[in-house]
Amino acid sequence: GAPGARAAAMRALTEIGAHPRGLAAALDADAPQAVLQRFQAAGAGDERAIAARALAVFTTGANGADALTRAGAAEALVRVLCQGSGSRGARSHILQALAHIAGQCHGRERMLAAGSVGLLLQNLEAKASEQRALAARGIAELVSAGGKACEDALEAGAVVHLVRLLEAKSAKERVSAAAALSFIARYTCNLPAAGAIAAASEMATAAGALIETVSGDSAVGR
Repeated sequence: GAPGARAAAMRALTEIGAHPRGLAAALDADAPQAVLQRFQAAGAGDERAIAARALAVFTTGANGADALTRAGAAEALVRVLCQGSGSRGARSHILQALAHIAGQCHGRERMLAAGSVGLLLQNLEAKASEQRALAARGIAELVSAGGKACEDALEAGAVVHLVRLLEAKSAKERVSAAAALSFIARYTCNLPAAGAIAAASEMATAAGALIETVSGDSAVGR
């Protein structure tokens, strides 16, 4: 169909998918997979942004996230985000979809294999607050199960980036950063002695920043 018709159809599917019954019907009709194909085929313009919004909606539920993960959404989203093209809104929708996928075990594995940790950390430095908050949420979802995700995050210097985000004006940024730090801290407590010592300095810095946030002594609290 013509670009305008495709865009209108994806907008309609997004509205349908925003409701539980509608999402179930969309899943039965393989609508998310069709939108994913359009997302991959579209250029860095409005059509891809519309498709990204639809994917963010379709991945809200576990069934949608699972179906799209099996269809290769994690890899496609990471690949497009890595290109750095597209509107700010499109990137936010991609980050939102990735955060939803990261909340699923299989999705988390696929995202790690695609090298998503470093990419999410890069987006913690984005100009838009919404992007930073969604990137932090994605990291929190990834590291929530410990293991390789926490290893990758520590190796990539995630603690420094997340601590910096605790000073953000946005509550969403601060909450997601604190959640990610809590999961990483839990993981480091279970590391063998050598690994725990290596991570101790970074986590001590994180603890100090978290305490300031709690007490209201940081710039955020003033």
